[in-house]
Order: sequence, then structure tokens, then C-alpha cells
Amino acid sequence: MGGSNTGYNLDKYDKVASSLYNGMQRRSKRRGHDLKFTARAFQLWCKEQPGYLENCSKWFEDGRQAYSKLKPSCNRRNDSKPYSFDNMEMITWGEHLKYTSLSRLVGVGKNNGLIAVMVIDSSGMEVYEAISASDAVRWIRPEANARAVSNKVIKICKGLGPNKSLYGYTFKFI
Repeated sequence: MGGSNTGYNLDKYDKVASSLYNGMQRRSKRRGHDLKFTARAFQLWCKEQPGYLENCSKWFEDGRQAYSKLKPSCNRRNDSKPYSFDNMEMITWGEHLKYTSLSRLVGVGKNNGLIAVMVIDSSGMEVYEAISASDAVRWIRPEANARAVSNKVIKICKGLGPNKSLYGYTFKFI
């Protein structure tokens, strides 16, 4: 296995880092930022980070589920700045979700205009106060595409569309 174009072989840990790097490229392009390091430099950086190899191994054992809370993730310490080695830390997807949710709660970053959503189970009990429709989806189904499904939650909150519930839950804006 390996890149005939790259001149080196990729192990399974490099492949995880490559996948993270590709996502970073897409997000950077959307923001108008350039990545100032290569995929190979990022792979090497990842392997130097505390817990990276261990977290990858746990994720491999978990079956490499796309939205597993064990999946390695690269967090920018300051979301308004581009990816750089001094602005990144390696964490798990579960930690990233907690960090992102906390950042939104305290109004850090561009997510200040969120509308909170109450998640209500089939018995009518309010079970979770989400900071947004996407947060509600992630709480119910971490593996779901929160951006795509959150529109259904918003329609339910507004009383629009044919669906009155999603995944056995109903929702209301709070």
C-alpha cells in the first residue's frame, strides 16, 4: 500500500491523518485559508501527538465507524485562525463535539445566532435541551448527518411538513 506518487508507504495511522488532512483542506478552502503544511508533515505531526496512536487503535477496535466518539479529530484552538501546528490539538470526535457544543453555549466563534431546541420523547417528557437543531440530532443519533437532518427538526419545530416526529422524538424551539 502506499503512494507510488509519494515515495513512501502509508500505514493505517497515516491514512487516518490523510483523511483528516483532506477535511482540513476543504474547510480551509471554504474559509479562504491556505494550509501551510503538506499531508506528509501533518501525518508526522499526528504521530507525535499524545494519544493519537492509542485513540486510532481504539477507533480501529470499535469498527472505524464514521461518527464514533473514538474517532481522532483535529481541533483548532482558535477557530477564527487557520490550521497551523501551533493552533491545533489532536482529540477524539467525542471530545470535539463537547468542545464545539460548549463553545456555542458561551458564544465563541460564528455560532452565536443559534436557537435552542427541546427534545421530547414519545411519552411527552422533555429529555434534552439542545443548543441548536444540529445539536439535537447529534444527541439522538451521533452517526446521522446533523446538517442534513437538522432541517427536518426545524420543520417539526415550526409545524411545517408532513413529519411530526423524527427518530421517535418531537421538538420545539425554546
